[in-house]
Amino acid sequence: MSNKHLRFFLSSILAFVLGILLTCLTYIGDLYFRGLNSSVLVSAITKTNYSVELIDAMYAECESVTLPIGLPIEVVHGIFDLEDVKRDVSASVKASVEEKEFNADTTLIREKLLDNINAYLQEENLQLSDEQNEYLEEYLLLIEDIYNDNIEMVIISRAMPYWNSFLDVALVAFIGIIILSIIIIVAIVKMHSWRHRALRYITYSTISTFLMSVILPIVLYVSHFYEKLSISPKYFYMAMIYMIDEFLIFSIRMGCFWALISAILIGAIYVCKKNGYKRSCKGKGKVRR
Repeated sequence: MSNKHLRFFLSSILAFVLGILLTCLTYIGDLYFRGLNSSVLVSAITKTNYSVELIDAMYAECESVTLPIGLPIEVVHGIFDLEDVKRDVSASVKASVEEKEFNADTTLIREKLLDNINAYLQEENLQLSDEQNEYLEEYLLLIEDIYNDNIEMVIISRAMPYWNSFLDVALVAFIGIIILSIIIIVAIVKMHSWRHRALRYITYSTISTFLMSVILPIVLYVSHFYEKLSISPKYFYMAMIYMIDEFLIFSIRMGCFWALISAILIGAIYVCKKNGYKRSCKGKGKVRR
């Protein structure tokens, strides 16, 4: 096999490997920067009807424990404030990401509920029985527990230890792939005297990375296949779909970054070929063909 054919064979193999590495680098970067981090989760909460749907679910649960003690369900209405729920859910998410516990301040909820109960009793000219009075504190604590249990994204809390472990591995892999990619690029450049030939193989890699990085996200985003996932409750499903949408859009943008790099390299190839730029035998400076 001649040196020319050997260079062609080795450069093709290296370009193929480089394309795979850059594609892996892109997807790892997508997951690292747009995965289960606090900013993405909080954005999913604030930009969907998550909090509104959550409040409706909490009211339904509160009503189910209110009727057995002989109080009307109206006493729980108005005890949850939308802005307070958004704030507490966001704080709970941030705590979950950091693998910490979070307990919301439910003092205002307790006060509103007591005010509603007293207003009802006064309006109806009633008094709580001894049995109801004994259960009242337990009932108030139960309502507070319902609030704290619902503002926590339990699935996220359970997933975070595994996700954080993945991020530690992903960071090492990210750095390792960058170093290995640089080594391959240097090897391709060293193999070719004419710069445009080396750039051509690198461009093959970036073009293949562009295609492999955008085709799958585009297909998924256009088909919305993931909307068929069975996730409950509804408000959590809405948040997850929003997060997947944002992740796919980010992936497509990252893929387009490689299209830009490819365009720049193609321009560089044209300039180098037109002007006959060549590495000198010492690897420095420029000579003309």
